[in-house]
Amino acid sequence: MDKDLEQQLRQAIDRSRQWASDGWPVTFGDRGVVVSSLSQAQNLPVSAVYRLVAVGYWRNVDQIGHEAAAWGEKALRHLADNNLRAVEAAVYYACYLERPLARYAATWQPLSSLLQRTLDFPAAPDE
Repeated sequence: MDKDLEQQLRQAIDRSRQWASDGWPVTFGDRGVVVSSLSQAQNLPVSAVYRLVAVGYWRNVDQIGHEAAAWGEKALRHLADNNLRAVEAAVYYACYLERPLARYAATWQPLSSLLQRTLDFPAAPDE
């Protein structure tokens, strides 16, 4: 499972980093202009009223994607240390970051669900 999990983590990290460049359809402005990526937003005419909003949205997506990828990198390090509880926690944080974009991104939630089903951790003991 470790090799499969490592591969899935690496794929999720790569996908997260590409959210803003691969994108998805988002409409902006009164006319509902579709802007599907950060590069499309940056290439809008400076005179476009919605350009600033579109660029801001896609920069936010880019930042969230890179933050989620950083949590994925932490999960990889924990996997190398065979600390599966920490792997699950790191993936949970990546999933939490993804939540506002989950309708389009759907990168970390499936992996989090898989970990919860596969690892099936018992509740932490009371201290």
